[in-house]
Formats: sequence, structure tokens, C-alpha cells
Amino acid sequence: MSDNPAETERTVEDAVVVRRAPRYVNFLLLGAILGVIAALVLTFAFPPETQPDATTVVEYSAAQVFGFLLLFTIPAGVALGAVVALVLDRIGSRRETIVAAQNVRTSSVDVHSEPDAAPEEPPASARDARPAVHPPTTEGPAA
Repeated sequence: MSDNPAETERTVEDAVVVRRAPRYVNFLLLGAILGVIAALVLTFAFPPETQPDATTVVEYSAAQVFGFLLLFTIPAGVALGAVVALVLDRIGSRRETIVAAQNVRTSSVDVHSEPDAAPEEPPASARDARPAVHPPTTEGPAA
């Protein structure tokens, strides 16, 4: 307790649950990065068709194939990262411990202020001041 008689401290003991929890954003970003790597590997894993046949109407470049694969592998990687984070969160919730925590609340009373004093009003110049508003001009550019 402090030396000031106007301060009061109140200590409350509570039981608190402590456990480790994964950071979901890190897992989601890691999943997205793995999705980009998977798209890169799949883009160059299969050789392009060099002989067009009757069923091949359009040929795609490697960059287009990479872009198409990104549309599927990034969401799949993010979903996989989320599932891993959820599983680790469930495992971590089994290893929780309960500890005692002290909550100390300090409140002080200002003994020098008058309880019936009204709050100060701002000066008239600050109270009446309004920001300058300029109407939009309808004039066109100078000819």
C-alpha cells in the first residue's frame, strides 16, 4: 500500500487457466506459402504438350498454368494450415493448468479537488471556431 491515505488497494485472488495456443495467422501464412510451392512444383512437373491434336484448342504458357494452379493450391494450403492449427489447439487444451492469480486494484481519490466544481468550458474562440468549408467549384479548366 502506498503512503497516500487517499489510495486504496484491493487484492482479489482468482483461479486462472493457463495453456499454450497456436498463432493461427502463422499457420495460415505457412499454408499459403506451401500452396505457392505446390503450384510451382506442379507447373513444371509435367512436360508441356508439343504436338497439338484435334482436342487441343488452346495452349497455355507456364505462367498461365502457374496462375491457374495458384487459384486452387493457395486456398487448399490455407485450409490445411487451419486444420493443423485447430488440431494443435485441441491438443494444447488438454494440457492446461490452473494457477492462482492475484488481481490488485488501486483506486485513488483526489482530495484537493472540489466535488461540486463544474468542469471548465473552453474559451469562446475555441468553442465558436468552425473549420473553413470551401464549396466545390463548377468552373472548368482555364482555356
